Amino acid sequence: MSDMTQADFPSLTPPLYLLLEHDDDLLQRVYEQEPSAVPQRLFANTELDAHRDQGPLLVPLSTDDALLAAYRSAPSDWPGILLACDRPEAELLEHLQRLLIVRFDGNRKALLRYYDPRVASYFFPACDVQSSPAWLGPIRQVAWHGGTWADSAADEATWHCLNNPEAANATPMTAPMPLDDRQTRALERQQLERFVYDWQQRHPQQPFTLAWVWLHQGLAVGFDEYDDLTAYLDLRAQYPGHTDHPAPSTGETRQRLQQLRDYLEASPASKEIHL
Repeated sequence: MSDMTQADFPSLTPPLYLLLEHDDDLLQRVYEQEPSAVPQRLFANTELDAHRDQGPLLVPLSTDDALLAAYRSAPSDWPGILLACDRPEAELLEHLQRLLIVRFDGNRKALLRYYDPRVASYFFPACDVQSSPAWLGPIRQVAWHGGTWADSAADEATWHCLNNPEAANATPMTAPMPLDDRQTRALERQQLERFVYDWQQRHPQQPFTLAWVWLHQGLAVGFDEYDDLTAYLDLRAQYPGHTDHPAPSTGETRQRLQQLRDYLEASPASKEIHL
């Protein structure tokens, strides 16, 4: 990792913790850095307890820990998030466990993998001034290295840090938190950007930004299933000079794609592409 990456490392004051994503050799690597470490399994004693061995580890740190130095110099080797919290470790652990399950669309529940730096890059920026104190609770600061799928397409990764000035006044959560509209939209964008990223990796000659425009054009005319949208993007990539097209007539996907192909073949390409 470059010196610039280390120089950009956010300033967090102890007590510090690393919440690290599961890997088969994670526990071994933690002990190699810190033989006296006492990690806690995040899924233990929750409704995810059956998967505790496949869940994240919460590892207490000190400012001179070898593990913290390793994370700072090569964060991609230690995917997770860095936390600063003044409350007792047990209180922090309980709060982190309560964040695991979120509610959306009324009574539906889902696992929120907020400890994944990719998810964190979408989720935490979507926590506004009103909601972030509740989500962060006793966490004074949260930091991570990475970015969105769009950032990955641009080969960009940076340090992020979010402060919670209300940490000292936090009260324990008593129930799963409902996602608000902004958070829901952020997580939906994550899924769409991942779709475009995966597609663009198979078509590296097409810019991510252009594929993102095509995605929304395809959704707007009804290509909203995975295979249909993939076929739509594949077709658009064959005629990259067209900035837009009329909506194909109703019918089966195969027929609508053929109508679109006929239009793209017969009509002149646009003189410029707006990204």
